[in-house]
Amino acid sequence: MSAEFTKLHSLLKRAHHALYNAYSHFLVWDSMKRLMAGNIVGNDEASKNVETINDFKNFFLPSLEANRKVFAIELARIFDLDKRALSLQKIINYTRSNKKKLKVDDFKEFNIGRNSLDSLITGYNGITEDLLKQCEKKLLEINDKVKKLKKFRNTRLAHDQIAATDTVLSVEEAEDLLDRDE
Repeated sequence: MSAEFTKLHSLLKRAHHALYNAYSHFLVWDSMKRLMAGNIVGNDEASKNVETINDFKNFFLPSLEANRKVFAIELARIFDLDKRALSLQKIINYTRSNKKKLKVDDFKEFNIGRNSLDSLITGYNGITEDLLKQCEKKLLEINDKVKKLKKFRNTRLAHDQIAATDTVLSVEEAEDLLDRDE
């Protein structure tokens, strides 16, 4: 297997792990918030949940905040353009500069032992410039949300600036950034 394919796989695996970690923390945070929302679980249930949370507030409230912070920090890393960061754009750039070296044989060797290897190989056409442009287009479509996320991370989580503006990422914006279907 080529060094380029191995490195690309390593970058993708690390990015997948970071996204999964961010998503896991988001799910915990979102679930806890929903348990306290009368419009979601009903006012009586929400009141009982809030009462229970308050009974153990030294556990639940720090957990809620920790999951929110880890989610935002992990997700922001994926979109960070710093040359030291593992970002989706860095993976696209690496793929673009090495796409001629990313061969079907490497793909085949990597997937040896999979049940549907023949159909995977038949359907694999390699990395095209069109595919890379589609990925970049998707990143551009969420750029405003990414900027908001990074501002929140930089002013509230990483540095806790005194003069920070209240930048809040909504649940819907977070879900858009975590869109796993694409």
